[in-house]
Amino acid sequence: MAIAFATAPTGADDTIHAFLNGFVGGGFLEQMPAKARFDPHDVSISECLRMYYLRDDDLAAARPLDQARPGGWRYLLVSGGSVINDICVDSDATGKPVVVSTSIDTPLTASTVAALLAAEADPRTAAQDYEARELYCARAEYVAVLWLHGAAGDLFVPMAPTVVAGPIAHHQVYDAATFLAWLKR
Repeated sequence: MAIAFATAPTGADDTIHAFLNGFVGGGFLEQMPAKARFDPHDVSISECLRMYYLRDDDLAAARPLDQARPGGWRYLLVSGGSVINDICVDSDATGKPVVVSTSIDTPLTASTVAALLAAEADPRTAAQDYEARELYCARAEYVAVLWLHGAAGDLFVPMAPTVVAGPIAHHQVYDAATFLAWLKR
């Protein structure tokens, strides 16, 4: 079995490349902190993770994950063998992909890689196919998790900067019941 990624929106790769070319051509690369700079000739784009969102009041539903709203797509950028950045793409009113955000050197970027590695190493991911997604919930604290959506059940891997406590830790894989019980606390 395998962990699969979402299908990218048509034109997303071209949109990201145009954004990066504008970023470099506009002189913004030189303005970045030294540790955040990258070789513009050595950048690759990961497969995309579809982003989903839960509101606090969604957690009261009998099946809260069914309430998750799809959002944009998040990509990791790799340069020099390291993940250096992420870029989020969404669709404009005409359906055309547009870059809506990018971040450099944030905990979420490195944590996404650690979460994916933890998911790949977990023996439960060999039992069925999963689609890798990201789930966000804005509660009293920020919650961001890698969501492995499977036909026979879902798995969750909390990522930084999620504030974790109790039985939940970053980069550990949890079944849906355990994760949702923690989220509803």
